[in-house]
Amino acid sequence: MPRKASQSLLLLAAYLLTAGLLACTPWFILPQCLLLALPPFALLIGLTWTTARPEYAATTETRTDPIEDLDPPARKILWLNGWWEFRLPADQRWRRCHVPHSWNTIRGLEYYEGQGYYRRLFKIEEGWSLGRVALHFRGCNYRTVVSIDGREAGRHEGGYTPFSIDITDRVSPGRRCELEVMVDNRLSRDSVPNVVGWRNEGGILRETWLETTRPIHITDATAVCEPDLKGRAAVKLTARIENPEWTPRDYHIEVFSPQGALVHEHKAENWGMQQLEHDFEINFVSLWSPQNPALYTCRITMLGEEEDQFVIRFGVRSIGVRDNRLLLNGEPLALRAVSRFADHYGAGMVETLAAIKEDLRRVRDAGFNCVRLGPVPAHPKILEQCDRLGLLAIEELPAWYGMSFDLSDPMYQQAAADQLKELILRDRNHPSVLMWGLAHNIENETQEGRWFLERLVKTAKGLDDRPVYFTAGGAADKDMCADLADVVVIEQWGTGMEHFDAMRGDIAQWGRRAGDKPLVVMFAGVPALRGATMRWGGHWSEDRQALIMQQYIKQIGAHERAAGFVAGALCDYRDPSNVAGPVPFMRLSGFLNHWREPKTSYDVIKRLLVDNEEVKLSPAQRRVPITSFSKAVGVIAALVGLVLWFKLGAAASALFYNPDLFLQRHPGAAAFGVAALAFCFTAVAWAVNINRFIKSAPRKIMGAIHMPYYLLLSHLLRSEAMMFAWSYVTVAVIFTFSTTALHLATDPAQPFLAVAALTAACTMPDAIFALTAFFRLPLWFSVTVFHVWKAAICFKVLGPLGMFIYVFAAPYLLVGGFFAFVQWKFHLLKYARKMLKR
Repeated sequence: MPRKASQSLLLLAAYLLTAGLLACTPWFILPQCLLLALPPFALLIGLTWTTARPEYAATTETRTDPIEDLDPPARKILWLNGWWEFRLPADQRWRRCHVPHSWNTIRGLEYYEGQGYYRRLFKIEEGWSLGRVALHFRGCNYRTVVSIDGREAGRHEGGYTPFSIDITDRVSPGRRCELEVMVDNRLSRDSVPNVVGWRNEGGILRETWLETTRPIHITDATAVCEPDLKGRAAVKLTARIENPEWTPRDYHIEVFSPQGALVHEHKAENWGMQQLEHDFEINFVSLWSPQNPALYTCRITMLGEEEDQFVIRFGVRSIGVRDNRLLLNGEPLALRAVSRFADHYGAGMVETLAAIKEDLRRVRDAGFNCVRLGPVPAHPKILEQCDRLGLLAIEELPAWYGMSFDLSDPMYQQAAADQLKELILRDRNHPSVLMWGLAHNIENETQEGRWFLERLVKTAKGLDDRPVYFTAGGAADKDMCADLADVVVIEQWGTGMEHFDAMRGDIAQWGRRAGDKPLVVMFAGVPALRGATMRWGGHWSEDRQALIMQQYIKQIGAHERAAGFVAGALCDYRDPSNVAGPVPFMRLSGFLNHWREPKTSYDVIKRLLVDNEEVKLSPAQRRVPITSFSKAVGVIAALVGLVLWFKLGAAASALFYNPDLFLQRHPGAAAFGVAALAFCFTAVAWAVNINRFIKSAPRKIMGAIHMPYYLLLSHLLRSEAMMFAWSYVTVAVIFTFSTTALHLATDPAQPFLAVAALTAACTMPDAIFALTAFFRLPLWFSVTVFHVWKAAICFKVLGPLGMFIYVFAAPYLLVGGFFAFVQWKFHLLKYARKMLKR
């Protein structure tokens, strides 16, 4: 912190010096120079405080317990978790860190996006290798390049899916090898995701290990079950074998019941193919369900001197779709799901077994029968726990908010298909997985969205027979994709009681569009700050959250067309795109807070789902104080404006009715007074409209763009007083820039205050913006009045060409150029669409 403070003081001194030097010229005065130099230096100070500067000495290393759950009987495992060395590209030395690791847990790197390097030494002992050695990663976000002894061994793209690299030729027994992993968590237009609604943490987020196998070994196995729901089930077992020479081997297949009894046995002799398929039946089958999470075990053994063994666990159950309903084992399933985000205080997105068990226990105890593991592929241990607990799970590809130019990009399509394939291949043996999510809020009303979904549906159906769904981002009457999916999920963003009528209308419209497909309603939840009561918390109170969430669940449960819901989030989680609310960069829509402490809504929903008991809550809300504050400031500003008007009435009349004469005869004091009057009206209008139009939407855009300076700015926007101060400074800067441009374009002999008066005449109609906010007039009305007035004044003073340049050409070129730069750099349209959905 002292380093940032000293740099800020130096920048402040440079700011004052620059303004003083400009004021020494004959063209500018000191107040004008202070305002003109304010934006660039404010930006530099903001970047100084938010640029990634790791403070390793001030950071307490969070040592998480890696989930080291592999113990194959015929293979050997060497875990590589624990102490590694870490550095950023600009660092001169390496620092110790504990892997799995998120570099965003280091102080000063909370929002860092870029490259990070990890390295460690490992040694393979004599006699450890069985012939082949592979390096495995469960997840590194996002792009990963792996090198051994300085030579690249492999690379991978995708932040949360596993990958393996064969390093047999890179290692030798008894020799130490240096493993270096470069991870880059920057997202791009063709990455999946390319926009986030959670903290995009970087690093080796999940476990890594070395595994040695025989040259011929079993790489994967899948069991596809089709129960007849009468006590028998047909099972198709497929095992993939690494056998490049097609050497004949004997294989022994054993299947054990949930109680451990041998229910099937088979021996395949002299099998030389690289895929082993075996069909069999199980009698008196025990179906997997939330009430009976029965798991079968299949053990495949490759016999001979070089023995290998592969074990999978699977459940026998059927999932189907019929008559607008999801079916589990032939019975209608009322889906009651909640979203869980992998975000923990201290550890970030790094998972521990204790945290997984505790979260899933909370989900089950609250009465939910399903957990949405979103919005990224979950840790495989979570699926294993869901299998054992009887919790259904929904997994979702992080293809968020895709626009047409994204969805038509072959690179984006390929990245999405690759991640979906890796996800399904990893988790398709888990009976708890109910369905696969292909996309979230994409433009499903476009042909590009249909092409994108067609490819993903084909990929998913070629690997597994579970239902697939997408979350609709467009209106039902324009949809072009509902026929591709088995289930359609519609998302609701309303956080008030008045939203329920619109929600029922959306369900009815999508019901007609989707035909007989099940509809699942996903709502983002209602934010609440733990400890905030209705008495003082108002919009952020726990009671309000509990009341509205309870009504959401009741309304959806009573709707005949809805097959279930996905409610809010289990816990609050960090999100840099959310800068509104009492806690910046935090989504407060969880039933538990970030530290896993329950809010009122957790108990209320638990009583509703478990005991079918509705809790009576008061809907009374405290009036939001921002309204009274805004109006008070507006009234005070209007009174000040009237006083100035009566004191300077002659000057004001001359300004309005004869601006040419006013520029020739006005006294300096009158010019300054009229300018102050216009500035007062303009600033009040600006501030009031910020409260109405910029209270949430553009701030979400600023956060979604994810630039550090905007993160600092959002701290200021938390309070309304700072919002008003920011609006007045912004208007002052714009006013001064406009005056300076006009001053340089007109007769240099004109005093600066005279030109300021002309600028005041041009900006006076901004007061109509206040009327727009107070009386709910359309915004286009204010813009039209402003341009007409400004054009009339400038036409009289500057002529047609000057009017065109000053009123239309220059402002729109500046705004258009800035917008084009932001769109090119940050794809603003994508974030604007995300904002409009909320």
